[in-house]
Amino acid sequence: MPAITQLTPSYFLPTSIVLPNAPASIIARAARRNDAHFSDSFFSQCGIDCPSNIKRAVTKRRSEYFIGRYLAQMALSAAGATNTSISTNEDRCPIWPQSMCGSITHTDDFALCVVASTEAQSVLGVDAVDWMTDTQAERVTRKIVSAEETALINSSTLGYSKALSLCFSAKESIYKALFPYVRQFFGFSAARLLAIDNDIEALYFEITQTLPNNPLAGRELCVRYILEPDRGITWLADPI
Repeated sequence: MPAITQLTPSYFLPTSIVLPNAPASIIARAARRNDAHFSDSFFSQCGIDCPSNIKRAVTKRRSEYFIGRYLAQMALSAAGATNTSISTNEDRCPIWPQSMCGSITHTDDFALCVVASTEAQSVLGVDAVDWMTDTQAERVTRKIVSAEETALINSSTLGYSKALSLCFSAKESIYKALFPYVRQFFGFSAARLLAIDNDIEALYFEITQTLPNNPLAGRELCVRYILEPDRGITWLADPI
């Protein structure tokens, strides 16, 4: 697999990342990217398929799609997978190689992929979010959380906008982890925030909606988080 840094050092900057208390089975690869230096030739040079809908997309979308798949190749290779090719299904979600699960997330200049063997993990979801401003948080609160959840967020020592950002991200991680099983859309209200534990950097949720084939039905979900200067990162993994 050609290294992007050999193609153009100004586009790709690998970034080290540690998931707190993550099982050793989870492999993470992250990078910063500069869309101004993206080239469509990266797809063919790195052996990554570019679907027709991505070819028609704006440069930012093509770039984030590419970098996510490239990081997935890196993570799968590090995990020992013999097949590191990632295709896309009709839901525009990654199709992971047999016996592997994974999740990809992007922000404006950051991308992250996590993978694991399905023998070690039953579900896996990750999300990164740039910190909301107070104005942004006020504008989107009602779309993300209920009045009861808002009270929990208000009581967090993280501050309202940062805690809301993490709650939003955690619900995205839950969605990404469960969608491969339930195969249907569910909104923010389907995951209800129960508590925020700043000591171990975790948010706790319950699923309030009946979802088909939900492997975590009836269980409390612990979504771990990482605080970075520009963003928050959340992830949900559940050992079999």
